[in-house]
Amino acid sequence: MSTDSKIDVFFLIDISGSMTGEPIDSISNCVRDILNTLCTDQRTLGRIRLCINTYNSKIYENHKLELVENLLLNFNSLGIAEGPTHSGAAIENILLKIKETMVEYHNKDHRYKKPLLFHITDGFPSDIQLFNEIIDKLKRQKINTIGCGIGATADLKSLKSISNKVIYLDKNDRLSINQFSKLLSAIIIYHLYSDNDDLDYFEILNPTNPTKPILMDKIMIL
Repeated sequence: MSTDSKIDVFFLIDISGSMTGEPIDSISNCVRDILNTLCTDQRTLGRIRLCINTYNSKIYENHKLELVENLLLNFNSLGIAEGPTHSGAAIENILLKIKETMVEYHNKDHRYKKPLLFHITDGFPSDIQLFNEIIDKLKRQKINTIGCGIGATADLKSLKSISNKVIYLDKNDRLSINQFSKLLSAIIIYHLYSDNDDLDYFEILNPTNPTKPILMDKIMIL
């Protein structure tokens, strides 16, 4: 188990029109819960940096990459949900940011592990041509990408095409979001302490399915 590793975590969150109302409020609460969970473990302080980007037809840098304990103090909401879902443009933009971050920081501090990218969406890409063009580019990057599909309209096929693994919530109620935030927090902490730098051994997880465990055994050891 690594005792001095560090990680950068990037959240790319769909705030298109279909996320209006309860969906975007639920995801905002989910992000806040994740920040709270990460900050309650004193061992993680100073070791996890997190960046939050949202998108619809435009791309917004809600919070630049910073330590989670600082981000928790500044986080409020994810903004107003409206417009189409330009996932291709958003992913292309976040890849540039991740690449710049890896060049600027990781070459100076070899304790940094592969970045984590969580892509959260409830729909399918509106800019499908650009989305298809960046699939191979994303797969060539040295990052761990986890696609998160929210609700029945989430396009799991497109998420699978760009992700190491996919998490699917068929509901967006309070209990489901609570489990979802615990799962993402556990993945981040597990990746921080794991000797393995890849997340390819995860299976598709559905936190709202009571017949399956919320967390994999390897994560539950934390």
